[in-house]
Amino acid sequence: MPNYTCEYFETDRGDRPVEEFIDSLQDSTQRKFFYKKSLLEEFGPRLPFPHARKLVHDIYELRFEGPNETGRVLYFFVDGNRIIFTNGFKKKSQKTPEKENQSCGAKAGNLFEKKGEVIMARTNVDRHLERKLRNSLFRELYELEMQKAQIAKLLIAERAKRGLTQGQLARKLGVSQQQISKIENGNFTDLKVVQKVLLTLGHSIRVVAVPLRSKTRKDLKAA
Repeated sequence: MPNYTCEYFETDRGDRPVEEFIDSLQDSTQRKFFYKKSLLEEFGPRLPFPHARKLVHDIYELRFEGPNETGRVLYFFVDGNRIIFTNGFKKKSQKTPEKENQSCGAKAGNLFEKKGEVIMARTNVDRHLERKLRNSLFRELYELEMQKAQIAKLLIAERAKRGLTQGQLARKLGVSQQQISKIENGNFTDLKVVQKVLLTLGHSIRVVAVPLRSKTRKDLKAA
């Protein structure tokens, strides 16, 4: 059960800007968004850089990257364990656009009009994910991402517990910062490095070959 719940901000007309933004991205980048969402639901405001960072006025930035594009989603917390996604954009420079900060801040301000009572329309992000998972190929690759996320969470938990950067954890475990980054982002290919890191943290890794669903095999042939 996640510690936090992610929701999309919804306009008076029923539009959900971040959901529309995610739909505009390549499937591989969309899966990375949902990957990072799972990390955010686990760690909340403790999710460390470079996966998330605090900007201004309690506004945070969720950072994710696909093979060909980089995305950002801005959010804030309400009621302790609820996360509201307000703005999404492709990253083209190192600095977050000021207009995005202002837009997110305005939505955060409008959220509380009656002594902190939440009155803004919002939609649970999991409903969006459920629709995506109706595609068998998307589901297979998403489930693989979630397996990698379980490994990533072990490293991130260690960093969050001790207040370490990726570089500091890397030196502690005897690997490079780049290797830690790849594991945390679910982009690792060297299982020897993963095994070394997990053994140091008191865990191991098990590799199992799982047959694809028949619908997925058909989708792969058609692709």
